[in-house]
Amino acid sequence: MKTSLPPAAVNLFLRDIAVASIFIAAVIPFFFFFNIPCQDDWTMVPVIDKILSGNAVFADFWCLRSEQRLLVPRVLLSYWAAWTQWDLRAVPGFELLIIFASALCLGWRSRPTFWVVCIFLFSLHAVKTILFPSNLSIILSAAAIAYAVSFIAGDPESPKKWFLAAFFVVLSTYSFGAGMIGWFAVFPFLFSIRKSRFFYKILAIWAGSAIFCLVFYFHGFADLRTHPSLALSAQMPGNTFEFFLNYTGALFYPLPAPAFVFGFFGLILTVLLFLDAMRHEGKEGDYLKGLLCVALFVLGSAFLTAITRSRFGAGYAVTDRYMPLSCYL
Repeated sequence: MKTSLPPAAVNLFLRDIAVASIFIAAVIPFFFFFNIPCQDDWTMVPVIDKILSGNAVFADFWCLRSEQRLLVPRVLLSYWAAWTQWDLRAVPGFELLIIFASALCLGWRSRPTFWVVCIFLFSLHAVKTILFPSNLSIILSAAAIAYAVSFIAGDPESPKKWFLAAFFVVLSTYSFGAGMIGWFAVFPFLFSIRKSRFFYKILAIWAGSAIFCLVFYFHGFADLRTHPSLALSAQMPGNTFEFFLNYTGALFYPLPAPAFVFGFFGLILTVLLFLDAMRHEGKEGDYLKGLLCVALFVLGSAFLTAITRSRFGAGYAVTDRYMPLSCYL
């Protein structure tokens, strides 16, 4: 028996809820946002001084911050802060626009109910997230992956689409370290077009871009074997796995059930999505593979974050800065 779309009244109600959540997310920053550096924002202050004095160089934006190269958001935020004398009130609006656009990007080919719920979750969560300007790095990276996957899902056998997607994954890689997972998260699409006459051309575009981007990113890094975070993760794998599950379930914190319970649930959903995506062909299969790519990106980001941040404790995984990725899962 075929299922029908929800009644028009239900769709209208859901749409009104989504619009209301967007309005709330857009208005609240004007009451709670302060134009002063907060936590990681202080790392931009010396760079802003150099910008104002005309002495800023590429190395000031390329340097590591908490083992990350946040090149793109660091350039955007630093120059905007310098030009506006740290008046960053426009940043929450910019982040909200990114969240809204990426929700639509993931859901535009699906039923209205799906993308309305996406917009609701993304914008309602943004009330807390966008008050911290440095979260632009995570939001920008995750959104870039959403755009890349959406382009590929539209026409998986088009080399032009893959070239455009590669541009967005480069943007993601240099917005937040975990963004490099985007190069590997699209494997379901690469596997699905292995019989296409454009496969080797697409593979060359993707692999070439990935190798160049990752080699450039890791140039100058110290020996990873001596990294204190990696050593601790190897010694305490149980704690690292708990951090991983908390990270993927962070969206639901602090509900009565622990965050790691929702993390397990997310893993189960990803497995079911994988089985469904591999079973379907055509446009429906491409869309499912696109959602699977996003899920793999979130899980890969969670893994990278877990092995480099678990030394702070599993509770650190449910902080606001990590919740944007949980929204995607």
